[in-house]
Amino acid sequence: MSVVIPAYNAAQHLHAAVGSALAQTENRLEVLVVDDASTDATRELAVRLASEDARVRLLCNDVNKGVAASRNCALAEARGDWIALLDADDTWLPQRLEQLLMVGAGADVVADDVFIVREDGDGSGGGSEAVSFLRWANFDIRTPHRLTAAEFVQHDLGFLKPLFRRSFLSEKSLQYDETLRVAEDFYFYVHVLLAGATWVQVRDAYYSYRRRAGSLSRDSENIFRQHAASSAELLDSPAVREDRALLLVVLRFHKGVHERRAKHVVLQLIRQRRFGELARVLRARPGDGLLTLMVISQNLRLRMRRRLRHPFHPVKARILE
Repeated sequence: MSVVIPAYNAAQHLHAAVGSALAQTENRLEVLVVDDASTDATRELAVRLASEDARVRLLCNDVNKGVAASRNCALAEARGDWIALLDADDTWLPQRLEQLLMVGAGADVVADDVFIVREDGDGSGGGSEAVSFLRWANFDIRTPHRLTAAEFVQHDLGFLKPLFRRSFLSEKSLQYDETLRVAEDFYFYVHVLLAGATWVQVRDAYYSYRRRAGSLSRDSENIFRQHAASSAELLDSPAVREDRALLLVVLRFHKGVHERRAKHVVLQLIRQRRFGELARVLRARPGDGLLTLMVISQNLRLRMRRRLRHPFHPVKARILE
């Protein structure tokens, strides 16, 4: 088993992530930490962890290349029969690998549910809450379940962190698209499924995904633009075009990506009071006009809800038992 951990400025949480991998009941593994040119103490911490346990190996990027390139770096160096993905600020329950390997004995890919842990911005854990990703994605399954590409796209399951049989990735020459800085997991997983992988999905959750407040990128417009371009490429792929059911799902997904991007652009222009530019955008893309009205209406409803939640003369609320 090769555990792949890309790490960029992850000194605060890397020790816990690596520790959760080393504490697995299935302990025949190596942990590949890829330092992506961090500017904090990530590399020094990884060196110390490697000196304390021979199963930890440190790989280093000379310049910051992103998660996709870091994962590819580790894939090229991996020695295990399986590849396990772990982000540098996430953790596993101790039995994760053992349980997934038992279920996925005849599969190319096996994955569990993910608990999304939302924390306060300072990372202190105060006010944190855990949410089941599969439940949030409205994907109710019986275990084990053979996941299809159409189901994956329909429910947008890119948050999952599967185990991959390394021989399958090698035989199909599958790698991450290093041009992507957003949704790189989603598109990699889709191409794995389109290559014919047998994906076994279980409903149990052994993976804890840390999602911090304010974690969205500041360069949101480029992210949405890249996501739209990637979904368009997926739509044009022969494997999708040859499967009518999958094609319809990908069409809806691509439309949804476009709508989210358009909504983001409209909201930004409204918030920044750039109404002249907003008018030019709507002339260039008339179809976004209705979306603009929907966004404005939604904002008004949200403001009204805030007013109702925080009236000028607050009264004490009674908790109903």
